[in-house]
Amino acid sequence: MAFKNRRYGEVIGDEDSIRLITAASLLYPDVILWKPNTGIIYDTLNELMESCPLTLPIIIVENPNQYDIFELLRIGIRGYLPARLLPVQIASAVDLIVMGGVICLPRIQGGLAKCTNAINQELFSQLTLRELQILSLVSKQASNQEIADELFLSVSTVKTHLRNIFRKLEVRNRNEAVELFRNTSGNREFGI
Repeated sequence: MAFKNRRYGEVIGDEDSIRLITAASLLYPDVILWKPNTGIIYDTLNELMESCPLTLPIIIVENPNQYDIFELLRIGIRGYLPARLLPVQIASAVDLIVMGGVICLPRIQGGLAKCTNAINQELFSQLTLRELQILSLVSKQASNQEIADELFLSVSTVKTHLRNIFRKLEVRNRNEAVELFRNTSGNREFGI
């Protein structure tokens, strides 16, 4: 009913999970609003995206923690909505997605933090032990001269290491490097 009150769009099918791919291949809809009735949906979504790459899949779930939202986004879903929403709210979310967005209403901060931390860990894995030592000292607000004295290096060598650290971490300055370092569990993760 909520979709019938929209100025545009039309509901062209209502299929269960088993017939989803076949129906989508025949109808080639702009949007698929799908409430999976099976626990494993990744293969179905991959197949759907292969057969209908321009379709915007939107998943409605009873339990927002049931699926890996980041894997679903990687596959190509455009929406991840809790089933508790009112029909008019779902219709509004579909409107937003069609206008060019991605919408994920369940709380995913914990997963986002894990994902960000994994990406940051990958960045830090590029650093040498010496660069990690220097970054650790920078995070303790040591000056270039203090770092040089501590590690028995010249100041110019410290500056060279800092430039390499900034390049590898894709940051512009000491403050950004230190913030990234602290946000990635500090030096506990790096064995220094």
